[in-house]
Amino acid sequence: MKTLFGKSILMLALLCSAFDVCAQTAVEASNPNYVCAETWAKYQQANTLWKTGWGLFGVGLAASAAGWTTFPMVSFTPGPHASEKQKAESRAAIAATLTVATVGSAMLVSSVPCLIVGQVRRKAALRKLNEQCPNYQPSVTFSIQSSPNGMGLAMQF
Repeated sequence: MKTLFGKSILMLALLCSAFDVCAQTAVEASNPNYVCAETWAKYQQANTLWKTGWGLFGVGLAASAAGWTTFPMVSFTPGPHASEKQKAESRAAIAATLTVATVGSAMLVSSVPCLIVGQVRRKAALRKLNEQCPNYQPSVTFSIQSSPNGMGLAMQF
């Protein structure tokens, strides 16, 4: 009998919390500020993806250029009178240069989807934000922060 009572109390508590979550979600969805804030968050996520794509592109371009332009300089094989140490150093230099060039090329290739998807999502979020919330301004908060050097005013936007 005790376990049945305990289970029914637990089920009643779960049902109430589920109803509360559903009711809160319905209230938030009908609130235009909530919809605007959610759309703004989607824009920020898309913008982060877009910026990541540009970061990958820049670093990948530099690494790829460094690797592929350095490769012809280190790819010369040592002469027939070279020691084993020189041959090993030559092989290590070739491997390092090819690794840098390959990683740079992979970063360039992976930047393209990030840039495309980020730009598409940014445009969609901005379009939705302009349609649903024409006068929406994201919140700006000021707070006082402390650091090892002292205190300062922090602005979050």
